[in-house]
Amino acid sequence: MRELGQNMITFENEKNYLKVAQLLDWFCLEDKLLWINLEQYILKKDRMFSCDSYVAMIAHFSNQNEGSRDLYDFYEFMYASSVFAKASTQQIVQLTYSYY
Repeated sequence: MRELGQNMITFENEKNYLKVAQLLDWFCLEDKLLWINLEQYILKKDRMFSCDSYVAMIAHFSNQNEGSRDLYDFYEFMYASSVFAKASTQQIVQLTYSYY
């Protein structure tokens, strides 16, 4: 896990970040540093991610009760700025469920 945390900075593809979120969620890994690092990279590399990836990642964060208030505020801002304009009804419901 330590190597994952160190190498996350080199990721250039949104799928890699999504796989990290899935790994942390599916295996219920409680490594706070990995969750924090993942959150920070999501906030820093915001232009990299698609609507589908945003919805999937917030669901993984929510499943594990992870994510700071800044992350959820960021998602609220992204929703207001029409990033999710082309999201399906199912994605909007999942986003809303994850947010609350």
